[in-house]
Amino acid sequence: MPFPRLLSATVVAIVALSARCGLAAAEDAAASFQAQVQPVLTSRCSECHGADKKKARLDFSVVRGAKQLAGEEELWFRVLDQVESGRMPPPDEKQPSAAQLKALVGWIRGDYASAALDRQRKEGRSKLRRLNRHEYANTVFDLTGLRPTVGMDLPEDGRVDGYDKVSSALSFSSSAADGYFKMSEQVLGWVLRPAQSPARTVRVQAEESGQSPGHTLVLADQTKVSFNSDTTSGRFEFTAALPGMHHVRFSLYGYQTDKPMAFGVYAGHVWAYPQILDQLAVLAAPPGQAAVVEADVYLRTRDLNDRAAVSDGLRVIPFGIGVQVPKNSFAKDCKGPGLAVQWMEVEEPAQPLAIDSWITADLPKGLMAELRRSRDNPVSLAQAKDTNRTEYLTALQTTFMRLGQRFYRREVTAAENKEMMTDVMRQIDGGASLATVFLQKITELMTAPDFLCVVEPAGRLSDAALASRLSYLLWNSTPDEALLELARKGRLHEPKVLHEQTERLLADAKSARFVSDFVNQWLGLRALDDTTPDHNLHPDYDEALKLASGQETEAFFRRMLDENLSVRNLVAADWAMVNERLARHYGLPAVEGAQLRKVAVPEGSPYSGLWTQSAVMKVTANGTNTSPVKRGRWVAERLLGIPIPPPPPNIKPIEPDVRGAKTLREQFALHSNDKACAACHAKFDPYGFALESFDVTGAFRTTYREVVPEVVKLQPHERQGRATWRDGLVVDCSGRTPEGKAFSGIAELRQQLKARPEALARGVLRNLVTYATGTPASGVDQLAIEKMVKSAAADDYGLRSLIHALVQSELFGWK
Repeated sequence: MPFPRLLSATVVAIVALSARCGLAAAEDAAASFQAQVQPVLTSRCSECHGADKKKARLDFSVVRGAKQLAGEEELWFRVLDQVESGRMPPPDEKQPSAAQLKALVGWIRGDYASAALDRQRKEGRSKLRRLNRHEYANTVFDLTGLRPTVGMDLPEDGRVDGYDKVSSALSFSSSAADGYFKMSEQVLGWVLRPAQSPARTVRVQAEESGQSPGHTLVLADQTKVSFNSDTTSGRFEFTAALPGMHHVRFSLYGYQTDKPMAFGVYAGHVWAYPQILDQLAVLAAPPGQAAVVEADVYLRTRDLNDRAAVSDGLRVIPFGIGVQVPKNSFAKDCKGPGLAVQWMEVEEPAQPLAIDSWITADLPKGLMAELRRSRDNPVSLAQAKDTNRTEYLTALQTTFMRLGQRFYRREVTAAENKEMMTDVMRQIDGGASLATVFLQKITELMTAPDFLCVVEPAGRLSDAALASRLSYLLWNSTPDEALLELARKGRLHEPKVLHEQTERLLADAKSARFVSDFVNQWLGLRALDDTTPDHNLHPDYDEALKLASGQETEAFFRRMLDENLSVRNLVAADWAMVNERLARHYGLPAVEGAQLRKVAVPEGSPYSGLWTQSAVMKVTANGTNTSPVKRGRWVAERLLGIPIPPPPPNIKPIEPDVRGAKTLREQFALHSNDKACAACHAKFDPYGFALESFDVTGAFRTTYREVVPEVVKLQPHERQGRATWRDGLVVDCSGRTPEGKAFSGIAELRQQLKARPEALARGVLRNLVTYATGTPASGVDQLAIEKMVKSAAADDYGLRSLIHALVQSELFGWK
C-alpha cells in the first residue's frame, strides 16, 4: 500500500476509534444514570420536578438516554452545585440519604463528567471566532506600525458576560467585510511611496486659547498660561503629517503653585466644537520653573483617523484646577494655579515608514524602484525597465512566504503558495500593473480568514495555534517572531518552554494591554463613563477622581501580577496604589502629584483590596443610588466565580424609595420573602449589603445622603454656600454569608473572604478561562479549574501562579 494511502487509512481508523470511545463513554454514563441516579430522582425529586409538577421547568421523571443527557451539561452541573451547597432539596423537604447523595454526586463528577470531557476533546470547546476590534487593531499595529480605523469602519463588538472575545459576540457582517478591505487598502497606501527622508523635528510655540481677549495669560517671554481644566487650554498650531509613533517634548511648568501639576496630552480634532480628543499620556509639569517633559505618542493622519476625517492636532490640558477663567473673563485676575506652556517639539517618523520597509524587505533595488515608480503610474511587465519576470516572481514568492507566516500566524502551505503565485503569473502575463498586483496580494493576506479569525482545529492545539492563544491572552495581539520560531521547531508545547515564554510575554510592555483589557472586561470598568454621580449629592466627585480611579484598579492588578501576590489582596490588602486625588478621597495620608504610587493602608481603614476601590463602586451603582443586588452579584460572579442566573422574567426589580421612607434593607426583606427569589438572592445579596458602606463614588458612609429640596431648587449663586445634601437613613451593612456566617460590616466580611483564597482563585480563573479561550467556563471546565486552583496553593494562590496554571492546563492547550 502506498504511504499516502496507508497514512489516510490510519487517520480514518484513529478517528473512528475515537468516535467509538466517545460513544462508549456516553453510553456508559447513560447506563449508570439509569441504575444509580434515576432511583434517587424518583424518590427524592420527582414530587416537585416530575410529570405533574414541573418546578423550574424540570421533569426528572422522564427516561433519559445518552443523547438527551449529552445535551444537558448545564442542567446536571447546576444540580451538582445545588446539591453540594445544600440548597436542594429544600430544608423542609425529605432529605436524601448519604448513599443516595454519593450516588448522584459520584455519577455527575464521574461517568457524566468523563463523557462530557471526551465529547469536548473530540469537538473542541472553543468555537471559531474573529478577532475583536482591539485584537485586530493591535495586530495590524504590531505588524505594520499603523493603526487601522476600526472605530470608523467596523461595527461595535458584542459582549457575552462582559467579554468581547467570545465567538457568539463576534459575528461577521457584509459591512465588516467591506471595512476590512478598506482598512487594508488604507494601511497599504503608505507602502511604495516615493518620498524618503530622515525623521523631521517640528517646533511650535504655544498659542492663546482663542476664546476671548485676555482669556489666556501671556507672560513677557510669550509663555501662555491656562487656568482651566478644559479644551481651551494648551493650544498649538500643529497638524500631523505622517501616521505612526512620534516623540513629543513640551517646555512648561506649573504657574502659581508649589506642587507638580498633572496634565494630559490629547490628540484629535482640535478644530471641532466640541473637540473630539483622545488622551495619549498623563504627565506632570514641575512647579515654578520651566522644564522639558517628553512622551512617545501615536498620531493619525486623516486617512487613518478612526474618530474624524482629519489629521491629529495636539492639546495639553491640566487636571484638577477647574474652570477658573470662563469665557469673556480675564486670566490676569486669576490667583489660582495654571499651566504655563512655552513650546512643543514633535519628532516625526522617518520615511519610508516601518510598514514600507517591512513589506518590501525582500525586493531587489531595481524592482523596488520600478514598483515605486509604478505605484501611481501603472507599469506592466512588458513596460518595466529595471526588472524581469523571473526576478519579479522570485521576489514575490519570497515576500509572500515571509509575510504569510506573520499574517496567518503559521507556515504557509505549498498549496496556498502555489495558488497565489499562479494567480500572480496569470495577472502579470495579462498585462496587469506590477505594483497593483503586488499590493493586491498583500491585501488578500490581510483579509484572509486565517488573519481575521482565530483558527484552531479540534484536539490538542498545534504549536502555532498555541502561540496565537498565548499572545492574544497576554498581548492582545499576534505572536512575535520569537514565539513563532519556537512553534516552527515544535517546542512551544514543552512545559518549561511554555513557562519561559509566558514569563517573557508578561515582562514585555505589550502585556499592559492584557492588564487593561482583562481588568476592564472582568470587573466591568468599561462602564466607568456610563453614569455621572448626582452633583447635588456628591459635589466632590470630579473628572480627576474618575480618571485616577480607573488607573488605580489597573495599577493594583499590575502589582499583584508582577509580584505574584495572593488573591487575598483582592479583598484585603494593606497597601494601595494612589495619587494625590485618590489619597484625599480615601482619607489616606497625603501624597503629592498625579502619579500613582504604592502607599500603606492604615489598620482599620474601610478601604482594603480591589473590591472597595472607587471605580468598582461606581460601575456597580447607577450614578445616584447603590444596589446591593448589583454589587452582590458582582462579588459572586467576578470575585468568587459563582454563576448567577438571570432573574425570572416576571420578577420586578427593586425601585429605590425616593421618599426615604424605607431603607434598602426593608425593601429587600419584602423581595426576599418571595420563595422564588430568596434561594438565589441568598447567594449574593449579603455581599452587596456589606458594600452599602460605600456610596456611588466609593466614599465610605454610615448614612445615606438625601438632597435638600429647598436648596437644590435655588440657582447656584443663590445658595450662599449652603449644602445641597444632608444625612438620611442609617446604613445597615450587616448580614450573613451564604455559608451562614454573620458579619457586622465590611471589616468582618473582608476577613471571612480573606480566609477563603481558594474561592477567590476559582473566581479569577473562571474569568481568565473565558478571556483566554473565547468560551465561558462551564460545569465541565470546573473540574479542570479546581486542578489549577490546587496547583497554585503552594504560592498562596498568587495571581501570576494562577496564570501559569491556566497556560499549562488542558483547557488552554486544547481547542
